[in-house]
Amino acid sequence: QFVFGGGVYVNGSSSFEMSGEAKIKGCQAISNSSYSSNGGGVYVSSSSFVMSEKAQIEDCKAISNSFKSSNGGGVFLANGTSLTLSGNAVIQNCTATNSVNSGEAYGGGVRAFYVREITLADRASIAGCAAANGSGLYITGSTTPGYGILYANGGSVDGDIVLGDTTEGPCTITGSGETVFNGKVTVTPGSTIESGTFNGEVINNGTITGGVF
Repeated sequence: QFVFGGGVYVNGSSSFEMSGEAKIKGCQAISNSSYSSNGGGVYVSSSSFVMSEKAQIEDCKAISNSFKSSNGGGVFLANGTSLTLSGNAVIQNCTATNSVNSGEAYGGGVRAFYVREITLADRASIAGCAAANGSGLYITGSTTPGYGILYANGGSVDGDIVLGDTTEGPCTITGSGETVFNGKVTVTPGSTIESGTFNGEVINNGTITGGVF
């Protein structure tokens, strides 16, 4: 049980890859102090993270028992990190919670902060996760070109998505458009949907130039 990365912590130029039938299960990042809890399963900063084949992160939790937030029940990405989910890789049944302020919980499956890019491909999925904000995915980028990009090239995301943030930076969903989004998607000012299939409610405060709704 750690504040940053309950299962794996990666910080720096090294990358982290899960493949085959690799699994991270039941890990927790718990904060009882002045630190946020980040990445119940995996914390990656200034690096890259690849999940492929049948890799799984499941039943992990980011838990805050203080006024600080909890972020990324399954995965927390920070500072220019990239994430690729392909094959049958899955992040599932993960949770971000805050026992002091229930609203301070972000990204049940994945919380991406100042992220470079996320790629979803093949049959990869984020499913069954929970958080007050972005139960599936909470992603923020940067005003720096090439940041905050979600490539919707396949797979699916269940649960809510928050796309971008007026403070931390906008985001764009782009790519081939084969990803299916089954939950509510909130597009914040400055953020954009260019492609994808959206089966749930879409709240648009940004720009929509493409996609199937």
